[in-house]
Amino acid sequence: MAEHAKTFNVYTSWQGSKLSTRLIGPNGNVITDSQAGNNGGRYEAGKTFQMLEVKDPASGAWNIEVSWADTPPVPEQVNISIAEKSDVFAWMNGFRPRYSVNEPVTINVNRGKCSEQ
Repeated sequence: MAEHAKTFNVYTSWQGSKLSTRLIGPNGNVITDSQAGNNGGRYEAGKTFQMLEVKDPASGAWNIEVSWADTPPVPEQVNISIAEKSDVFAWMNGFRPRYSVNEPVTINVNRGKCSEQ
């Protein structure tokens, strides 16, 4: 997470079962759907998506844990999108088309200054 981020959003979507998403901050704090509203964040969900938003997130390495709340009868694809609102322009590298279960996903961020207009 970049220093001085205003918000940090994690979006998960899938084909139809039910997921449980947890965010673990650099200080070890765990944020779930029931804690997302603390400190001005929020949680939204539908049948096939969830969104967790953290306001004024701590800078450093965050972990995202996604698990099945209801295990599907057949494997389903899960999509995870991450967004951050800050005054920093960033290029995110390191995505592959497929990851294995329990495989860590490393996201590298190259920061640069936004040009003034």
